[in-house]
Amino acid sequence: MTFVAKSAKFTSPSDATHWGGCFHENGLFIILHVTGNEPDQAENIDLSATSSELAANRGKAILDDILSRSVDIKSWDLKSVESMLEPYKENSKVTAAALGVLTPEGILYLCSTGHGIVWMERESKAGKILDSGISSSGIIKDGDRLLFISDTFSHIFDHDLREQIFDSTDPDEAIEIVAEAILDKPEISGMSALFITISENAEKKSVLDTFSVIKSSGKEKFVHYLSNVKNIFRGTEVSETHEEIKSKRTLLTIAAVLVILLLSSIFLNINHAVNTKREENYTQVMGLVSHQYDEAVSLIDLNPTRSRELLSSSKLSLSGLLSQFPKNSKEYKDINSWLGKVSEEEMAAYKIYKLTDVSPFYDLTLLKTGGDGSYIAEYKDTKAILDISNKVVYTLVTSTKKGQIVAGPDTVKDAKTIDVHGNDIYILNSDGIIQVDSQSGNARVIIKHDDKWGNIVSLAAFGGNIYLLDVTHNTIWKYIATDTGFSQIVSYLNSDTKIDLSGSTKMVIDGSVWVLAPDNLLKFTGGQIAPFAFSGISDKIESIASVSTGDDQQNIYLLDKSLSRIMVFDKTGVYQSQYQWDGFKNASDLVVSEQEKKIFALVSSKIYAIDIK
Repeated sequence: MTFVAKSAKFTSPSDATHWGGCFHENGLFIILHVTGNEPDQAENIDLSATSSELAANRGKAILDDILSRSVDIKSWDLKSVESMLEPYKENSKVTAAALGVLTPEGILYLCSTGHGIVWMERESKAGKILDSGISSSGIIKDGDRLLFISDTFSHIFDHDLREQIFDSTDPDEAIEIVAEAILDKPEISGMSALFITISENAEKKSVLDTFSVIKSSGKEKFVHYLSNVKNIFRGTEVSETHEEIKSKRTLLTIAAVLVILLLSSIFLNINHAVNTKREENYTQVMGLVSHQYDEAVSLIDLNPTRSRELLSSSKLSLSGLLSQFPKNSKEYKDINSWLGKVSEEEMAAYKIYKLTDVSPFYDLTLLKTGGDGSYIAEYKDTKAILDISNKVVYTLVTSTKKGQIVAGPDTVKDAKTIDVHGNDIYILNSDGIIQVDSQSGNARVIIKHDDKWGNIVSLAAFGGNIYLLDVTHNTIWKYIATDTGFSQIVSYLNSDTKIDLSGSTKMVIDGSVWVLAPDNLLKFTGGQIAPFAFSGISDKIESIASVSTGDDQQNIYLLDKSLSRIMVFDKTGVYQSQYQWDGFKNASDLVVSEQEKKIFALVSSKIYAIDIK
């Protein structure tokens, strides 16, 4: 079986420091992003060029080098593919590169450096098959679609845009969608994207193609042939002798038998060819899976991200192979057994902790009959809980399990967000921002309601300053602490930072500001959007109910109620682990204390504490 790869390319104009390019020919796919900056004396480029020319010259020189070395490769494998980018892995001016090779046998080899990534869509399911700085390989299938981009632009290539791209069967149409979506964004200078569709080569029909024709119409043709034979018998002239008629009938009978034997032979040969091709594919895939499985198992502790990539690739290959064999066949049973083995190792590689018997850590009804927690915030071992239905604020010192009510309906009113820092608890209601002393319960309005506010969905206190997430005006308001109180209202976001915050639900701060969008986590640093994307996991992250992190935390914790789990990522977006428990589907909020080594989940009137592993 041979495959045809059809591609379309998008390259945005270079600026003073960025150049992007892409290439596709004879099964070789490349995207490349480089920076200009200062020239290196060792580089074979014009040192008198301007910075924008320098970036372009550097990029073209690197691309030419890769292409010239690729000509010498007679037989591709993962090692030879990796060697193409090896000279540039430590080159800080190569910000992203992704290279793929599709062999005549249908194996796709991939590697990247910097922020180069590859997405694949197969049978309406899309996932990342190549992440920054790693290598991967797998079996390609008819109808597969590939998208080569830089991870730096993952916030642009969000879930909706990827869906639109992969819905398109025409690469040129897909790239038009890319261009329309991102050309008005200033951060795309020097960006490139390569979209590829894979199909079987229709110009080289094999015996299998012939078989499909015979299978669909052979019966009708054979019946038609027998009908013609019958008509010949009927059409025999009366003038012929009895012996002549008998002779003709004998010859026709022999001819009919020979035709039947010939058709039987063709069908047997075709069936043999189909089985042979299927067995060859089975042997090839199982050999690759066995190799990937052994490597993945050996890397679970040393490099869990690489281990997960290998196991995910193996699972994809096995799933495609399973449908080719009947359920009662030996091959089907072997493939199913391998799927079980891969899934079992995935549990270890993905550090999935399944929780069963989780006991309540604290019950709010001990403080108030009918107590019901809505939101929870934490500062060290002090937890502040907002009860919207009863218009109450509770505090809980988790080191001693001492709880109390610190604010009632007269203070809380219509508050729907809460945070705590030191001894001060902050809530926001129709009067403004209220400060409550967690020890004495004394409350006062520290910032009056401002007409500039739209719909404020989250409040955060950090470094003495107060931040408000306003989804109406797509901004984050900031009040800076002064000796006499707080400054006038200012926007935390820079004037040139344009972002859609509608649908966002929560904000947490660790120096950077993290905003929980409907299907994504946005990171802002210094008032600007900062590159951030999830990696190291093939699952789609589409429904995040809450998020927790802080300046004293190494990781970010996400509550996914739809799949009853809490997912853990480091602050570069790399997947770390996850905790699964049926009770999480009813949780309203969570906070995490890495100092206490516990995840605290708020489920109605109860707080549950899960040990961090």
